[in-house]
Parts: sequence; C-alpha cells; structure tokens
Amino acid sequence: VFSSKADFCRILESIWKAIEKENRSQILLISLVDMLVNQMEMFPSFHSICIWELYKVYASHPALEDTIFRKLTLRFNIERLRTIFNANLLSTVKLH
Repeated sequence: VFSSKADFCRILESIWKAIEKENRSQILLISLVDMLVNQMEMFPSFHSICIWELYKVYASHPALEDTIFRKLTLRFNIERLRTIFNANLLSTVKLH
C-alpha cells in the first residue's frame, strides 16, 4: 500500500528498471500486473496511473493481454471495468 501517488510512481520507476534489467521477465511483469490490480481495487484515485501502467505492461509483452484481462475481471465485473476505463481515459491521456 502506497501513501501517495508520488511514492507509488517512484516505486513503479524502480520496478520498471528491474524489469528492463531482467529483459522484461514475464514473471516480473505478471507480479507488476498483480500489484497494479490490487492498487486499483484499494485506491480508486490511482486508477489512471494503474491503467497507464497496465498498458505499458501490455505494450512491452502483448502475450500478457489475456493475463491482464483475467486478473482485472477477477476483481472487477465488466461494467465496473468499463466505467473505470471510460472515467480515466482522458486523464490517462493527459498525464502521459
């Protein structure tokens, strides 16, 4: 659990450095997906950051698309996901 978005972003930077160092290890990427989905469930204010990071995971390893979707749908029903993504799409684009 992260106390602020700034702390969370610093941790994410460190995680991405480790992932790059390990040649985009699928195990590390899946662990990151788990962390992001947990963060989304616990803190709605982190949705836009988590959505962007999930996209980065997908972009770096497209074969994980099913894994990402499965983990999201285990925590959120499809309608809730649609609401989360629609509500955060513009802020996600603006942030990055």
